[in-house]
Amino acid sequence: MFHQIEGLVVAENISMADLKGTLDLFTKRLFGDTTRTKFRPHHFPFTEPSAEVDVTCFKCGGVGCRTCGNSGWIEIIRVWMVHQVCLKNVVLIQQNTADSHLVWVLTVLQC
Repeated sequence: MFHQIEGLVVAENISMADLKGTLDLFTKRLFGDTTRTKFRPHHFPFTEPSAEVDVTCFKCGGVGCRTCGNSGWIEIIRVWMVHQVCLKNVVLIQQNTADSHLVWVLTVLQC
């Protein structure tokens, strides 16, 4: 079964370091504090930079087993930063709530 979760952050002065830190915290909360992450450069169209994110195998703890193909790692996420040119064709609505700041993307990214 395939599951997909998408998130988009639109902000000034945001970098790949912000993305990496957020995903590292996310994986530790999801899989446990001892989980390590690995970012591998990858190319996806209309994105720059792009990467694939692996975590230490939840079954063997990174030692290597059949579940992870004896590598100790399992790919869980593909990540990227949307190129600024793509954002020119997007309509954004900002909604402030008491607890958070939400950005809704209303149109399909057209690059």
